[in-house]
Amino acid sequence: MSRRKGKRRAHPAESVSDSGTGSVSDSHAGSVSDSGSGSDSESHAGSVSDSGSGSNSDSNSNSGIALRIRRYFAAARLPAAQLNAFRLTFFTLFAVDSFTQLEHAPRYGAGGFNVSHFPWLDGILPTPTAGFATISFLLQAYLSARVAFGSSVRASLIGLASLNGITFFISQLDSYQHHYLTWLVLVVACFLPLEEARRATARPADAPSADAARHRVDDSGWAVRLLLVTMALVYFWAAIAKMDALWVDGRTLSRELGAPWVREFLNGWASNHLGWLGGGEAAGDLAGWAAAARLVLVGELTLVIALIVPPLRPLAFFLGLTMHVGFGVIGLKIGLFSWLMVPVYLLVLPPAWVTRLSRHLDLGIAVGGVLLAVALADGTGVRLLGCLAAAVAAVAAQRARPAAARTWRNVIDAMPPVASWVALAAVLGVGLIATSLIPMSTALAVGAIASLYALWRAWTALPDARLAHTVGHAGAVAMLLLLAFTTDQLEMHYRYLGGDLRRRGDLEGAMAAYARVIEVSPDYGAGYAKLADLQSRMGDTDGAIENYRTAADKAPDDPRGQLGLAQTFASVNRGPEAALAAERALRILDDNRPRLTTARDRRQAARQRQQADQILRRFR
Repeated sequence: MSRRKGKRRAHPAESVSDSGTGSVSDSHAGSVSDSGSGSDSESHAGSVSDSGSGSNSDSNSNSGIALRIRRYFAAARLPAAQLNAFRLTFFTLFAVDSFTQLEHAPRYGAGGFNVSHFPWLDGILPTPTAGFATISFLLQAYLSARVAFGSSVRASLIGLASLNGITFFISQLDSYQHHYLTWLVLVVACFLPLEEARRATARPADAPSADAARHRVDDSGWAVRLLLVTMALVYFWAAIAKMDALWVDGRTLSRELGAPWVREFLNGWASNHLGWLGGGEAAGDLAGWAAAARLVLVGELTLVIALIVPPLRPLAFFLGLTMHVGFGVIGLKIGLFSWLMVPVYLLVLPPAWVTRLSRHLDLGIAVGGVLLAVALADGTGVRLLGCLAAAVAAVAAQRARPAAARTWRNVIDAMPPVASWVALAAVLGVGLIATSLIPMSTALAVGAIASLYALWRAWTALPDARLAHTVGHAGAVAMLLLLAFTTDQLEMHYRYLGGDLRRRGDLEGAMAAYARVIEVSPDYGAGYAKLADLQSRMGDTDGAIENYRTAADKAPDDPRGQLGLAQTFASVNRGPEAALAAERALRILDDNRPRLTTARDRRQAARQRQQADQILRRFR
């Protein structure tokens, strides 16, 4: 009798099958092993053996709860292809997002003032500086790119999560909830088997275990489930925070969205057809906005449940994807966060779907290439050729992947051990030179830190992995260069820095910052005007006149160049030239009048007109 009871207790802990996720082995589910002789073994879930004297109901209840929790967290294992898709897309976007934070770096520690997120941190961490924030954001972009390239994933993730957490919690300059969520995603990602998933799919296609490894990565379940539960908790708190009159009545949302077509839609169709949801006539002009705000609130509360309950994964995927893509399209002022969440929802897809979709991966890549070509190409003929080329290249690349994997392995095997060190040394040298080309005083320091990190990772790696670390370092440095010279972040960084230094009376420092502005953005007319303003205050009249003229040439629709010329000429009693420049400034102001849409722009234009009129009255 006792033996039969023991078997009944062991039964719930046997292999668990999760629909769409595959079976979970006994070791992951906390199984009870039942030997052939009938003796009971104590399970990891804490089941209590029955010696014939009766069972303890409380212990059984506790063990049952523990077993269910372990099953819940273990039954979310994902295919390697799914984890790789998340790694590539999320961390590529996060590298871009980290780089876009450079414009805010000059604000850190401005004037020696700082308030951290937790009072006790003020006594532990030093006051942040613009230099520290700049290095941190650049290193975060570098490490994130390395993760995307699949190079030293685990170590890079730990460094990335640590840097991101320090930069976030050290100052309330960044107090957005969505940045807190991205930090939590980074922390949990440290425990995802992303390194194992990359290795699984990097094996040659003819390896005996390649197919099995590509479709199953052990020990991924608990971290995946923890990530989804964490997201659900943050969504719950975000929904609670939105249960406020300023959000529910649509006022907050109306201030955050500036796209004209969105405002027209919410003020028109949404107000007429969904106004009842926003309070009807009582809400007045904000009825459409209130309806949209309340739908967002309902969507977040729905995601709280859908992310936690496994059968609701499809609902969570489609709802979360729709909501965050929608936020990105309508231009909600939360940076790249909406787009960052899209790759996270790849982890919500049921693995059975991924298995079926992977059979049509060639077609999916081809369609993606076609859409990208349509988005980027100009002209009908070029667009058609671009679509065809993108589709052919995408399919060819996918078909060639197994052969490329075999070729790469053969190249590594054929190379002598010293070759990997020679390649690494060459890449490190080129990387240092490349980072020094970024026009920032901290760029070389970032390049040195990145090179030392790459050298350490290669030193501790196996010989056949050194080339992979070399490629990862080279790719990450290349991404930094690409972002530096294709975005306006360096310009914005030095604009904020120059403005802060000017307001604090450091005119020489501000002049150096604005000199960097026009160095990285030679066509930015306002940069020349601001540099000329400082030169005029410092007594460099000739330099000011030259830069005001350049500003007027670079930005003919901006009155600051001509108005600055008029004021500078007036200061040295060059009356005719001052009057002529003032007249030109007034004509520009007249032409710009229909484009003044905000009260701030109208006030600034009124001040400029008054200054130009005073110069004209003086010299006429």
